[in-house]
Amino acid sequence: MKRLVLIICVILAGCSQSSVHEVEQSKKIDIKAALVSGKFKVAQNASALFLEVIKDGKIPVKASFNFSSGTLDINSDKNLATLVVDMTSWNSGLTNRDFHVKTVFFQTTQKQNETMTIFINPVSKKAIEDLRINKKVMYVPLKGFISIRDKKIPFVTTVNAGFTDQGRLFVDIFDPITIKISELGLSENLSKLMVICGHKSVDDGVVVKGHFEFEI
Repeated sequence: MKRLVLIICVILAGCSQSSVHEVEQSKKIDIKAALVSGKFKVAQNASALFLEVIKDGKIPVKASFNFSSGTLDINSDKNLATLVVDMTSWNSGLTNRDFHVKTVFFQTTQKQNETMTIFINPVSKKAIEDLRINKKVMYVPLKGFISIRDKKIPFVTTVNAGFTDQGRLFVDIFDPITIKISELGLSENLSKLMVICGHKSVDDGVVVKGHFEFEI
């Protein structure tokens, strides 16, 4: 009987610990306090860039990038956000292709080519005020540039923003951005990649979308 009671106690203790862990995992962010501070960091496990390029005239190749770091400050009048993309995180779902894209096209085996950085300009004060009041904004014009190696590629888009159930600030690219491989200075690397992979052609334009989540 004592042994049975001991077993039951152990089981109940285990369940109790699990429940506490689950509560901690689902702990919500205080949105009001977050908006007052205005400072956020990128949630790496919940943010990604999504890319699509056409090969051989009609076949879409889709892939994604993750972020190694990033900050956002809605109160800044100089730079809204800085996001560092981990180029080694390229993932199209095909191991061999991903290896060649990373080593031949992006040349991530060289330390200086492991990342690229996205700089985002401040948005209008009205957009920030609407976010504070309504906890969401739609179709906000956004400008910035991508810094990769010695190139700076400007972009213009619109985004939607709001808060998740966990209180994270999310930003979604509404208008896809098209970045040209030639503007990145990677045309020669693309030619090498095409020979290795046996592609007849790869479009110069890469369509970029993104989902970003920020936490305090």
